[in-house]
Amino acid sequence: MKLSNIILISTMTSLLCLFSCNNDTQKRLSQEETTEYLMKGKEITQSTFKALSSELKAALARGGIEEAISYCNIQAMPITDSLAKAYDVKIKRTSLKTRNPDNAPNEKEQEILEGYLKLHQQGDSLKPSVHRIGVDKVLFTAPIMVQPLCLNCHGEVGKSLQQANYEIIKKHYPDDQASGYEMGDFRGIWSVEF
Repeated sequence: MKLSNIILISTMTSLLCLFSCNNDTQKRLSQEETTEYLMKGKEITQSTFKALSSELKAALARGGIEEAISYCNIQAMPITDSLAKAYDVKIKRTSLKTRNPDNAPNEKEQEILEGYLKLHQQGDSLKPSVHRIGVDKVLFTAPIMVQPLCLNCHGEVGKSLQQANYEIIKKHYPDDQASGYEMGDFRGIWSVEF
């Protein structure tokens, strides 16, 4: 083998090792950082859930499913965006079966959603998690499980979700995929990017 080939292979191997080592370092969080991001992520998602669910319950009380769907269609994103601004993060609810196409998962969220779904199908408990993404970002995710209130709009059509209410949903979200759930199903995730 020529000396120039040996030098080229050696250089390429060194660069590959350097990039691999740097990527490993970037992906790891200390236990202290992980705990801090878990606590902050839980605080943010609980605050956002509280704001969204209290407004949703009020809309349901005012005008039933039609008012609730209208609220979600118009007000949910601005409320989430205002809380994201207050916390200086990006907040998103996403799923493998979205209702609003603006909530479609990115590549990392898709991977995490598939992981949570697999764990849920195996009967494992789902817990919030933290992931480093890139050099300077951290992603907190927490599972969203179907609760009784969710079934009004995300349940099985003709059973927990009345056909007439599903027609209202389809008017606002013609490409809806987010129905057919049962109590306790894995619905999606909270995604908070720091």
